[in-house]
Amino acid sequence: MIHWLFRGDPAACAPWVGPAKKWARALERRRERNRTYRLDNGVRIRIENYGTMQKVWIEADELCGYQFYGSEGTLQKTVEDPHVPGRWLPLGNWVWVQPILKQGQIEFKAKPLLSSLRESQESPPKWPYHPNPYLSLNPELARHLHLRPMHQPDGVGVKKWRNARKPGRFLTSTWAEPTPDQGYFLRSGSMPFWWFSGFGDRGYDVAPSVFKSRTGTAQVPDSDWYRGASLHTATSEAFGARTFIVMVTITHEFYCYPVGVQGETFGVSPNKANVEGRYVQSQPAPLPGWVSLFEVGASSTLSAADHSKQPQPLWVFSPQGDKAAAVMVHLDAPWADAYHTSSRYQSGVKEFDLQETRPGVVEVAFTIAITGENPEDFTFAVALNQTLYSGDDGRGYLAVGYAATDFPDLPGNVRYNDLLILEQQYFIGALFAPAQHYAIPPTTLVDATRQVIMNPQLVAVAQVTAPGEGVVLRWLAAHTAFWQTNSTYGGITAASLMNPTFDALADKPAEAATTQQWSFHTAINAMDLSTLTFCFGVSATLTGICTAGSALIEGELIQWSGPFCASAAYVVTYALGVKDEERSVGHPQLKAVLPAYFTLTHTHPALAALTPVNLKATITSVATPPADDLNGPYGDLYKTGRYRTPVAWESGNEADYYRFTEFAEVTVNTGVSGATPQTVPVLHASALAFSFATDFTAQLGPNALIAGTEFNAQGWMVTIPRIFQCFDGQLYRRPGLRWMKRIQDGNQFWRPNGWPNSLVMETGDSSYSGYPMGLILHARFAEMALFGLNNPCAQLSAEPNGSYALFFGPFAAATTTVPTHPNIGDPVPALTAFVIEQNLMDVIKVRLPKNKAYLEGKTTHREQMNQAFGLTLSPNDYLYAFALSGSDLFLHPQKTLAPTLIADWRAQSPYDHHYQFYNGQRYGGSIILSPLAMGWKKTVYANTVDGWIAQTTSCFNTRDLQECPTPWPIAWPTPRLEGLFTHVPLKKDR
Repeated sequence: MIHWLFRGDPAACAPWVGPAKKWARALERRRERNRTYRLDNGVRIRIENYGTMQKVWIEADELCGYQFYGSEGTLQKTVEDPHVPGRWLPLGNWVWVQPILKQGQIEFKAKPLLSSLRESQESPPKWPYHPNPYLSLNPELARHLHLRPMHQPDGVGVKKWRNARKPGRFLTSTWAEPTPDQGYFLRSGSMPFWWFSGFGDRGYDVAPSVFKSRTGTAQVPDSDWYRGASLHTATSEAFGARTFIVMVTITHEFYCYPVGVQGETFGVSPNKANVEGRYVQSQPAPLPGWVSLFEVGASSTLSAADHSKQPQPLWVFSPQGDKAAAVMVHLDAPWADAYHTSSRYQSGVKEFDLQETRPGVVEVAFTIAITGENPEDFTFAVALNQTLYSGDDGRGYLAVGYAATDFPDLPGNVRYNDLLILEQQYFIGALFAPAQHYAIPPTTLVDATRQVIMNPQLVAVAQVTAPGEGVVLRWLAAHTAFWQTNSTYGGITAASLMNPTFDALADKPAEAATTQQWSFHTAINAMDLSTLTFCFGVSATLTGICTAGSALIEGELIQWSGPFCASAAYVVTYALGVKDEERSVGHPQLKAVLPAYFTLTHTHPALAALTPVNLKATITSVATPPADDLNGPYGDLYKTGRYRTPVAWESGNEADYYRFTEFAEVTVNTGVSGATPQTVPVLHASALAFSFATDFTAQLGPNALIAGTEFNAQGWMVTIPRIFQCFDGQLYRRPGLRWMKRIQDGNQFWRPNGWPNSLVMETGDSSYSGYPMGLILHARFAEMALFGLNNPCAQLSAEPNGSYALFFGPFAAATTTVPTHPNIGDPVPALTAFVIEQNLMDVIKVRLPKNKAYLEGKTTHREQMNQAFGLTLSPNDYLYAFALSGSDLFLHPQKTLAPTLIADWRAQSPYDHHYQFYNGQRYGGSIILSPLAMGWKKTVYANTVDGWIAQTTSCFNTRDLQECPTPWPIAWPTPRLEGLFTHVPLKKDR
């Protein structure tokens, strides 16, 4: 007689009953007392003989594997969502991938589970087919899946919570929050195009579902919109152990209820409660006073579009289920003075006030006490565990997570259940230069202390920190630099800012560059912070203005300059904090240096030579009007011609303007503890934002960055403090702004107010106090870093033992330096033919324990889909289709089939174009062509009527995307893949 004992998953143990019975009989025949069989796949069988009885233990976890859902080379969106009219769902295939240990190697076996895309031609069919992709949430159809409910046919998959040290259960949920830049930084002064709101909320609302086997059981009480959840096991000496679900809602209310008390199951649309109120206790998160709350949730009166633009912090739960943390925000009051409140206008109508975001970290702890034998007999408490606030410490918080395992081989001494923080540090280069170097012609200035304001290097360094601020990982998040030869920089050269310089490119034009700019940024395409698994997208564009175009217009020669662009992209994957896979495309000289830039091992940027600033950094300016002495400092203003605001007067006194706008004592406070504020006397403290042309040649042309302000309709001239151009993403209404009205004389000509006598400036003051430079820097580069986190083209599933599955792509860049300006004699910008290199990151990596080490194996989603369904998909099936048309590079969405025809998308933002004007008409211009990928952004310097301004834009044309008839994030012309691992075991010694 055999007495059977199962450990782990009974379903995983059952297949081994037959072999165990055979081995037990053989053991009995040999009269052996006991024996243990350890199999390569982690199964352990122990047999003990007791005379007439045998005991057999079978220990097995559920067969580990990976289930994914993906479309093929063409994204076919032909089935309408039964619950959302007008929403078209993509057809796809469901695949189960099982790693198998065979002769000391890992092999992969793919099994077709279900398809809405193709029918099996065999008889009987090898897989079930149904034309409706709304499958994995349908209880009848989902029975064919290995794991269910799991996938979102039109979303980003499920989120998974697990405790790797107690692998019996895991939990999933699927609320897809907006990307952080949507709500957090939407109103920042760094955002030039606020209406581009990111990827938005996509996907279905699948309630917290507990998995003990292949089928998850949704369990949720009556609540507001649910978000994440975890499992928490409480133990009582009197009543034993009990496992609870701790769930949080969009309004930061935590709910607690026992596992297994749900009533009737969900229907097709899983958004109803099935846990009775008597089993449920709830408490609001104990938030500190600095946290701003917003109108979100079921009771919100906002439209769906406005609702998605509200900050919606994402709570993450610890693997033990005893804590949760989130990056919360404080929305500052608009920065203002007695005359102007920071605000954005469009076509003369105010849209909103600018409000900067101050981030911080809030962590709470849960206490659950069992008080009786019934499921509802318990108490639940939520306490504030710790709070960190950038208003106090200046740190640039981005995201939080909890360590799913120990990381003994990494810096920071990270241990299981530790809180991990993703943040950014900021550095700026020289912000001031001696005015003497800008004197034209070279001469000695009266006041040698005077400085001019220049575009500084801007650098963001990202890092993951552990308790005690130990740095675990560190990388370069952003580096923008700008250099010109038409002004003497006084020791600053292009080579000190960027390497290679544009002039060092082998295929550049013969003429040396007069202006160079470097734009580098790292997007976090996908991230599992708990396992330190990242997919980084590193993008760089090097631009050089080194040639000119011209055209004879109405007998007058109009000339312009336009850049050449070289670009490259590097995508790298880290697993358990260690580099694992890398891909690159683009110009060979830039491809060669991007890894070193990213890892901060390149000679650039030279962080030691830069000034660290944090989120508390501010700038204050006190106007210092000079005397009307052309031989004194007032005369120095006219000797530094490059920085003098060029205003044409028919009459009146120019000094009426310059006395009140140009001179200042500027104080920079870095916010860093112990750092001494720097005060600098500045010439040309203001910049021209808008000027009105009359019957004489247009004054430099209109400025698109401020064309929407209320001052344009009635203003002759608008100026802003010049330093704002170094950090703001647009020329907004701000403190320190000055302007004068335009009036009409008897000859019907427009004149500046006060003409022909003294000119009249409107009420205002050139001085300002507390410009929030640090917060604006954080908004710009945090938004760039995190924009891709809800990326449908970057799906990631990661496990604590280092296994992961990732699909990201495609990404693309030109392989040569590309002329992006008009040809001589042709006033229309034109791109010439060039080669675009493309690549993607497609990896399934599994690590299985072998004794006290691991065996590793890798494959791809494409290979496994081919194996499962008998396909011949190649990497080329997943790439973009491009075409040139005049000045535009177009992406053809021909790989998306939908009922509504999708127009081509331009690969450049319209705000990349730099134009010159003649009589109000656009003539010569240029564009900036950067690496292309879904969710990537770039910071470039736009040439305004008076200087340059840094602005951040999408690498694709945002207006094209907004006007797409099908929601563009899910109509992207490339296949989508998303999936989830079952439990993958840790090493035996852990």
